Amino acid sequence: MSLKKKVLLTMLVFFILLNAIPFMLPLSKSSRETPSTPFHNSSWVNIQDIEIHYRTWIPDEIEYDPIVYIHGLGGSTFSWRYNIDDFVDQGFPVVAVDLPAFGYSSRQTGLTHSQENRSEWVFGLLDILFSEGELPTTEGYHLVGHSMGGGVITAMA
Repeated sequence: MSLKKKVLLTMLVFFILLNAIPFMLPLSKSSRETPSTPFHNSSWVNIQDIEIHYRTWIPDEIEYDPIVYIHGLGGSTFSWRYNIDDFVDQGFPVVAVDLPAFGYSSRQTGLTHSQENRSEWVFGLLDILFSEGELPTTEGYHLVGHSMGGGVITAMA
């Protein structure tokens, strides 16, 4: 075997061993425990027999109407993680929703995932949040969405 092949083979073995080290370390007890909720502000509501996951951020002093974030195809409430804190700091209550079949919402079969149905599910969520006082009663709310979420907003309008 030539020197070049020996060096390459040695480098390959070293690379494989280096990448295997994390899998050889024991996991801590806390990393093996399943949390009771995916996020500290996770909640679920049942709308038309569909479990909808959502998250809320309510500022100490509310100055503006709520913002409702609706993700796009393949997204979830996690998609908005960099867009929320600044608005909450300014006094906006914020809600982010996982549409059915995404994030932590139910993935049941037989649902018709039209934009009209999705808009009804979001309206249902908002009705519950306002009626139960989880969101303050205001004159309205701001809808923010991307991709498929924009289509849901169009259907809501």
